[in-house]
Amino acid sequence: MDIITEIDDFLKNTEHIKEIEVFDKKINKYETELTSLKDEELVSKKYVFSAEDELTKLEDEIQKNQGNNGFEEQIASEKEKIHELETGLSALENRISEKDAVISHLKTEKEELIRKSLLNLHSHIKKEYKKVDAEHKKYLELCNQTKEKRYGLERELLSLKMLVYREYKLRLI
Repeated sequence: MDIITEIDDFLKNTEHIKEIEVFDKKINKYETELTSLKDEELVSKKYVFSAEDELTKLEDEIQKNQGNNGFEEQIASEKEKIHELETGLSALENRISEKDAVISHLKTEKEELIRKSLLNLHSHIKKEYKKVDAEHKKYLELCNQTKEKRYGLERELLSLKMLVYREYKLRLI
C-alpha cells in the first residue's frame, strides 16, 4: 500500500474530507482549463511561425525582383497580422501563468488542510490511545488485585484444610 492511499484512508475519517474533495475538483477544473490554454498557445505559435515564414518569403521576393510590385502592402499586412498574433499569444501566456498561480495556490491550501486534518487526527488517535491505555492499566490492576485475593483465599483454604485434617482427621475437598 503506498503512502498516498494510506493518507487518503486516514483522511476519510476526518471532518475535512469534503473540503479536500472540493479542492481536488477545483484543481482538476483549473488543470483542464490550463491544458486547453496550452493547446491554444501551441496553435497560436504555429500561426505566428507561418506568418513569419510568409513575411520572409515576401521579403525574399522583393529582393529577387528588386522592385515593389505591391509587396509592400502584403508585408505591412503580414507584419500587422504577426503583431496581432503575438499580442494574442502574450495574452494567452498571461492567462496561463494566472492559471498556474491559481493551481499552485489551491494545491498549497489543500496541502495545508490535509496537514491540519492529519494533525487533528493524530491528536484524536493519541487521546484515544491514552484512554485505552488507562483502561488497560485499570484492568491489569484489577486483574492483579483479583489474583492476589484469589491467592490469599487459596492459602486460607489450604490452611483451613490442614487445620481440619490435623485436628479432626477430616479431608476437605
